[in-house]
Amino acid sequence: MTHLMIDLETLGTNSDAPVLSIGAAFFDPNTSEVFSTFHEKIEFESACQGRELSAGTVKWWLTQSKEAQEALLTGDTVIQEKALANFLIWVFDNCPDIKKVKPWGNGATFDISILESLLSANNIVTPWDYYNVRDVRTIVDCAGPLVKRDSIPFEGVKHDALADALHQVKYVSAMWQAMRNTSELSGITG
Repeated sequence: MTHLMIDLETLGTNSDAPVLSIGAAFFDPNTSEVFSTFHEKIEFESACQGRELSAGTVKWWLTQSKEAQEALLTGDTVIQEKALANFLIWVFDNCPDIKKVKPWGNGATFDISILESLLSANNIVTPWDYYNVRDVRTIVDCAGPLVKRDSIPFEGVKHDALADALHQVKYVSAMWQAMRNTSELSGITG
């Protein structure tokens, strides 16, 4: 298990945005199999401490479904430091060799950058190497003609970090497989 899909629910779009929820899944893009999931909600005041809240993002959250808002704001929460510690333990339990962890985020400068900034702000070493970071939007651009993202049904509540991460696993895996199959059919190897 080396591929790690990460989705965050935040109160901003910059790298110093408050993180209210972390959803993640270790998966195999060759089979779409999910091996392990992680979901942690961060207590609101703790999430905002030392981070830059965006009025535009808060306004955006107010336009989202009641289910999305409830998924973000209800249920058990932990302080930021505990959520990060739990996340690190989970990552290392699933892939002890950080040289092999391949984190995926939806946007080259969003989920992964924000999480790396949050880890750094808490004096925590990132549990992967920078050269292993993968971008969901890039594979969507490359494989969009082969697999339509909208053709893959969404399960759960949109904008719930774990539901979003699991949905991203589905369409990234489908696109990964389609691109590999196309390469094999055309005789491209590498």
